[in-house]
Amino acid sequence: MTKKIEASAYIFIFNDKEELLLQLRSAKEDSYPLHYDYSAAGGIEEGEDPETAAHRELMEELGVKASLTYLGDNEYQGEKMYLFRTILNEGFNPGDEVESVKFVAVSEIHEMIENKEKFHPDFVYIFKKLF
Repeated sequence: MTKKIEASAYIFIFNDKEELLLQLRSAKEDSYPLHYDYSAAGGIEEGEDPETAAHRELMEELGVKASLTYLGDNEYQGEKMYLFRTILNEGFNPGDEVESVKFVAVSEIHEMIENKEKFHPDFVYIFKKLF
């Protein structure tokens, strides 16, 4: 029996050039396969705090550890969203949930969204609010 996820941690990874790391979701994902998404994200497990969940997702999805800065929280379609940011330039080792990763300028991501490239709708909602 699967629990309904009511809160998730979302991580934006930037490099020294202020480019954002986009994750291309695996073709095997149940929802939004081969769509661009946050650098890393995932549900907060019962008894877990948002920052611990963010660190777990970084390791599961990208194989990295990083210090995180809390950006705040938001809500989208009834889900509580805890947002974090960090700076990393390299060392990514994507897991099974990730097809690939790439750094992209924020202005280029706006163009990609306008050009109807495939993005997870949660990402588009928060990206447009923040950037």
